Amino acid sequence: MPKRGENIRKRSDGRWEGRYIYKRELNGKAKYRSVYANTYAEVKQKLEAEKGEDSISKKRTEKPIKTFSDLAKQWLSACEINLKYSTIVKYSFILEKHILPWFGDLNPTMVTEEIVGDFLKSKSTELSCSSLHTLLIVTKAILKYAYKHGCCSRIDIDLRVPAVRKGNVVVLSKVERECLENFLLEEMDSTKLGFYLCLSTGLRIGELCALKWENIDISQGILHVNSTLQRIKAIDGQAVSKTKLMITSPKSISSIRDIPLPHQLSETLYSFKRTNESFLLSGNCEPVEPRTMQYRFNKYAERLNLSYSNPHVLRHTFATHCIELGFDVKTLSEILGHTNVNITLNRYVHSSIDTKRANMQRLQ
Repeated sequence: MPKRGENIRKRSDGRWEGRYIYKRELNGKAKYRSVYANTYAEVKQKLEAEKGEDSISKKRTEKPIKTFSDLAKQWLSACEINLKYSTIVKYSFILEKHILPWFGDLNPTMVTEEIVGDFLKSKSTELSCSSLHTLLIVTKAILKYAYKHGCCSRIDIDLRVPAVRKGNVVVLSKVERECLENFLLEEMDSTKLGFYLCLSTGLRIGELCALKWENIDISQGILHVNSTLQRIKAIDGQAVSKTKLMITSPKSISSIRDIPLPHQLSETLYSFKRTNESFLLSGNCEPVEPRTMQYRFNKYAERLNLSYSNPHVLRHTFATHCIELGFDVKTLSEILGHTNVNITLNRYVHSSIDTKRANMQRLQ
């Protein structure tokens, strides 16, 4: 028979069980956990220890949550230690622009799967499938955080958004690639050198803009990619304000990579060599930002009558050309800095009509 207030009992299997309240939901309902031991004294000692630790934990972590807006801001603050600044900016914008106007004044306990479904349905007319997918991920993450910290009951949201339709990734034709390559090699300057490097290594434009001469080991013929440059919105609290130029870590861990350089490219780079602290594109300690390079490539594309004017086409063209030359996909995936080979195959490797025709002729 348990003593009054102790919540300790002897089980039918001979062991002693002690129960204690580890949290209460916002409606006041208690949630229990149990500890077990072979004797009454042992289980009582364990129970007192658990109660003590739980009390300290509550004092350290519990914060009053009145609205979904309060909860979302607390969640975003907790995420800052693990996410890149650019991701925090993105989530901050999503909250302020879309999620908080819909859920902000609600108590977290009032959020249901039906309400989330209505929210996504209302946004489906103005946002892409990719954006809807991000809204769902962020909303579910906030609710999961709320449940973990005892702010509401577990909410199982089994909703789906339309699959993201991947557009056709564009590449330059063989004639266009050769025309561009000849143009870049003729009277080459630092801008042309940058685009030639992208066409020859598959660098992203942000990675190119962040590239310093200290990242290029010409003697060993290796290009070290370890950063990217981007202009992103600066945030003050949760309010999105001005933009700022930032050099950050690349898109993923796999994007930090070493790329071997062809001999001809190494020789070309050697002729432009500057001090290690200088950026490749500017030749000094001030970087050239991606939108400037976008503008310059637009001018080149217009002059050469290219099909596409986005410099990212150079990366796609490089990947496709490598496959045509016989690169194995694993090697190419690592050169591009992809997390797995499926990204390389499905997104960047596109068989040209000439390659398809040549393969079909092999059937004869």
